[in-house]
Amino acid sequence: MSSQPDTDSTQPSVQRASNNQAAFIHDSREHEELIRVFGEVDLSNEDEFEGALARLCGLHRPVVVDLTSCTYMDSSGFHVLERMSKRAELRLIARERGGVHKLFEVLNADKFLTIQYVNDSTLRVVAQEAR
Repeated sequence: MSSQPDTDSTQPSVQRASNNQAAFIHDSREHEELIRVFGEVDLSNEDEFEGALARLCGLHRPVVVDLTSCTYMDSSGFHVLERMSKRAELRLIARERGGVHKLFEVLNADKFLTIQYVNDSTLRVVAQEAR
């Protein structure tokens, strides 16, 4: 009997997704473009975030950025929003008590960005209406 740990080389290795992955989901609506942001936006995916927003801003329609599922944003993500707000009409939707709200509060973002804050009960009602 061997004293070495039992390893099975036929088992696949499991790699967990890094915490800074994000998804940007686009939806065209009658009078506006909507982009939903999921996960974290930071320096590692700033270019992808900016590219997604730039494509929508290029359509010359109002753009709604739903940040209610964005779990974290650093200053690089914020600066993308700031730059894109100069190219198109942006309206941001964020959770009242989320991490993005804290960033916006510290940076006084509501002075130059249009931000609508929603709470969890509002999100539940919207989700039920969507069914």
